[in-house]
Amino acid sequence: MWRIGRTGWAALRAMRTGWGILLVAQPGLVLRAAGGHSSSRARPAAVRVLGARHLVQSLLPPGRLGVAADCLHAASMLAFAAAVPGHRRLALADSVVASAFAASAFAAEQPTLQEVSAARGRAARGAGDGPGQTEGAAAQHRRCRQP
Repeated sequence: MWRIGRTGWAALRAMRTGWGILLVAQPGLVLRAAGGHSSSRARPAAVRVLGARHLVQSLLPPGRLGVAADCLHAASMLAFAAAVPGHRRLALADSVVASAFAASAFAAEQPTLQEVSAARGRAARGAGDGPGQTEGAAAQHRRCRQP
């Protein structure tokens, strides 16, 4: 399995921050690049709101809440693309970006094969459940999902 370390989380956070800044500072550029146009005032304003969400989310610690927010956003953009054909291309592009952030963060949350093997070994031996242990083998085994 693949797992992001601390530097990977920092890179992911930097990418999200950069994306949020771009959306807030240059919504017209993003709209044109995605095949839309910024003729309506509502479109750049909506892009700025999405950028602000990315900036706020980049300040939060990584975890399942961020993954859930990105998944919900991607799903809502798919529904929006289906409901409003005039904005389909923009909504699909935004859904792809949200899905990429969700997939990256989800992959980082998964245990590595070494962690799963070590937890299974400790659970089989019954080790790590003694007093003074912060997390016993049984708890680690539950935390490390089956591949």
